Amino acid sequence: RVRPGQNVLDLGSGTGVWAVAAARLGARRVVAVEREAVLVPVIEALARENGVADRVEVVQADARRVRLPRAFDLVVSEMVGNEAFEEGLRPVFERARRLFLRRGGALVPEWVALAAAPVRAPVALGLSPPLLAAASVAALCAHVPRNLHSAEVVPLAPGRELLRIDLDEARAPAREGLVLLER
Repeated sequence: RVRPGQNVLDLGSGTGVWAVAAARLGARRVVAVEREAVLVPVIEALARENGVADRVEVVQADARRVRLPRAFDLVVSEMVGNEAFEEGLRPVFERARRLFLRRGGALVPEWVALAAAPVRAPVALGLSPPLLAAASVAALCAHVPRNLHSAEVVPLAPGRELLRIDLDEARAPAREGLVLLER
């Protein structure tokens, strides 16, 4: 999605891989926003090593609170965590779309989805809390969704998509637990 001459915003930049990639693909200006101070010099070093330090600006700030102009053609973020929603990508993108993205701009990713499948694990998962050995707690813990390596499990049924959010349309919820879409 990066085109030469674009301004790109990388929210929750981490090590800066996507910011540097955008600059190498021809972005005129890239702003990498990263909350963790320890990662700022990592992003700067990666940009220098790749010859794009003159086009990558690092801002140490929380992606949920950063203040920037509405000057970006593309907003990219990998704030998905292991289950796609744990790092608050939807409200971050809603805010970014409203405050930072120019008209006609794009978001990457465009959507996120949560898929699941029932599986049989070849070994006990050891999920029962040691202080709460009651059968009801063990049963609850055994049914909490989690990521497992495919070599560890035997599928019992095909996976299904449980939830998909189009980040171009998703709005921050009015109340916790609600997803509002603008049509």
